[in-house]
Amino acid sequence: MARFRQDKIAITRATIRGMSAPSVLFAATGFDIAGGIAAVNRTIRGTFDAARERGELQRVDYVRLLADFETADPNWWAKASFIRQLRRQLRDESYDWVLFDLVGLARAMTLPIPEFRNQRFAIFTHWHELTMPLTKRHHAAMQSAEVLLTNSQFSAGEFATDFPQLRGKVRPVPLCIEPRRLSRWNEDRRPFSDARKRAVLIVSRIDQRQQGKGHRALLAAWPDVVREFPDAELWIVGDGSGRQLLEQQATGLNGVSFLGMADDDHLHELYSTATVYAMPSEQEGFGLVYAEAMWHGMPCIGSSFDAASELIVDGETGWIIPYDDPVALREVLLQALSDPDRCARMGAAGRRRVEQEFDASAFEKRLFDALELT
Repeated sequence: MARFRQDKIAITRATIRGMSAPSVLFAATGFDIAGGIAAVNRTIRGTFDAARERGELQRVDYVRLLADFETADPNWWAKASFIRQLRRQLRDESYDWVLFDLVGLARAMTLPIPEFRNQRFAIFTHWHELTMPLTKRHHAAMQSAEVLLTNSQFSAGEFATDFPQLRGKVRPVPLCIEPRRLSRWNEDRRPFSDARKRAVLIVSRIDQRQQGKGHRALLAAWPDVVREFPDAELWIVGDGSGRQLLEQQATGLNGVSFLGMADDDHLHELYSTATVYAMPSEQEGFGLVYAEAMWHGMPCIGSSFDAASELIVDGETGWIIPYDDPVALREVLLQALSDPDRCARMGAAGRRRVEQEFDASAFEKRLFDALELT
């Protein structure tokens, strides 16, 4: 009887897909919580809502693990509540797709719950999550998913290398700057080269468990930079468990400022004022901050280890250098700070590249094509 019921549901869903616009349930960690994944989630939510208003999606619903005011890791109650919400939605409504924002969240679909069986689902994977230890349920969720989205071509390649048996499910969906953030920034569009200080900017989480963002290399190269340019400044934006260690490394260095967290308006001011954005990281599955800096007319410095070269065109919109190489970093920093005209040209080229390749309409097309919603 249970098997007959599930087969009947599957037939009903197929019939609905053939008769009307598709329906989507987006199961996300959160929307207005801290972190880059939440920013991606807000962009996906806005994309789905706009498509629903245009009639291209029949229905869009949302289930979230964390409430907007929560920033800590989810506790058992939040996880249990998420599963109850997910089960209720799948019991009461029919969806062509359930999209999860993380593999960890998609593990719910491996639970022996009737409503989860035969449900078509996709996972928006993020490369860093997949570099951490995975359990059998992580692997089971990826195996059961029909589509595995990645946030860049680079991430897609890494995924296919690490999980060759899942290669056929992987579909890259490169990101875009969050539209609501761009809307605010567009209210105050500044010229590319005016009011630029001799400053280097990095915007990043400072997590003791994830020390591969490039902060240490920047601080190691900084004494040579200020020896050449005594007025140079290094602006470090972000916070986290690794900040104290970085501040200790920066002891005695001139021009280094730890600015903590910055809201959209403060970020806009910093992006519009510094000369070059430098984050020679090893762990960017995409690197939204590169796109944000380029939109503001800044040349960027990234590493060859991760997805930075998918955004930064070496020698045209910035520089790609080896990871954890203070000597190479020092050389490109000196080049950037000594030639503001070249930085302005690179920044203008970067702005054009972001507008042409990584805007919201391009993201929407890639997302809808990957999920076959068009």
